[in-house]
Amino acid sequence: TLRAMFEKPDIHAQIWKNQRSVHGPSKVKVRKYPLTRFTLDQMLNAVRLEVDEESEVSLELLRFGVDAAMDLKKNMQVFNAAGERLSAAKPR
Repeated sequence: TLRAMFEKPDIHAQIWKNQRSVHGPSKVKVRKYPLTRFTLDQMLNAVRLEVDEESEVSLELLRFGVDAAMDLKKNMQVFNAAGERLSAAKPR
């Protein structure tokens, strides 16, 4: 606008904006959310991820799915007092 072109810039506002962008919340926290077996089955079996080209985001999504499945598998293992692995599945 014309006002911005002919008005003297507010130096204090510029300094505050620059400091805020440099020192503001820029780090993204990584969080793991426990997923239910149903959700994992839906993610890994029903929905297939298709990408046109390899990118960092697509690889990260694939890695997340594999890591979540491995975590679930590890957490689902149950051992009895003798150290024998027990299965949560129904016996056939």
